Amino acid sequence: MNYKTKYKHLVVSGCSYTANDYHESISWGNMLADIAGMQIHNLAVPSESNEHISRSVMHYLSANNMSPLDTLVLVMWSGLDRASLIVESDKYTIEKQHPEYRYNEHSEYFLLGGDNFGPDTDFCNTYRSLVGENTQVLLNWINMQNLYNYLELNQYTYRFTTLSQILDTDIITNKFKFNKHLKRLNLKLDYSKWILINRMQTLDEVAHMHNLCYPKSAAGYLAGHPTAEGHYKWTTEYLVQVLLNQGILYEL
Repeated sequence: MNYKTKYKHLVVSGCSYTANDYHESISWGNMLADIAGMQIHNLAVPSESNEHISRSVMHYLSANNMSPLDTLVLVMWSGLDRASLIVESDKYTIEKQHPEYRYNEHSEYFLLGGDNFGPDTDFCNTYRSLVGENTQVLLNWINMQNLYNYLELNQYTYRFTTLSQILDTDIITNKFKFNKHLKRLNLKLDYSKWILINRMQTLDEVAHMHNLCYPKSAAGYLAGHPTAEGHYKWTTEYLVQVLLNQGILYEL
């Protein structure tokens, strides 16, 4: 079944769970754009952090004068222990074994960091030695709050989701309890426009529940990730249904 929306453009960002480095649509954002007849703008970079996700959306919307009237923004937040830095392209050499991890065609800068931020260099090791869970939680809150403020101020229609249950226990690191840390720091987030973040609703959990993931032995960043079939199931049976219920999509 095909659907319709008033939005012409779909801007998405995230990590490898959102990236679509192929001509065909293999990830949820590209699939949703196909289903609803929108032009996709996929800013995701494999292994990247919530810093990149937040900055990439603000930078792209501003640099391209994307109108809030015809642009829908969907963000899938990533692992909480990742960090990214913007660096000059002429001062950083992309690692040959996985160049796609460091650059997105929609960005005018290179990214040093993400999930691969250390332990390869002394610089990365030094940075990691200076941060802990409280500072990482604070940094994630700032990144999420910055994007929230930007989208609200500029009156974009948007929704946030997460690749897995990172808000309670980050299954990637198996140590963060994000919401508990926020309370400890006397901070909070407005979750009114967050969707599919509860148990058995996230992309990662749905794909694993239905055995629609690549094996851990798979090559590259897709190891252990949802297959195209996993993305399609989550998109059509979960994401689309929420967007229909919230009036963002409608059936033809």
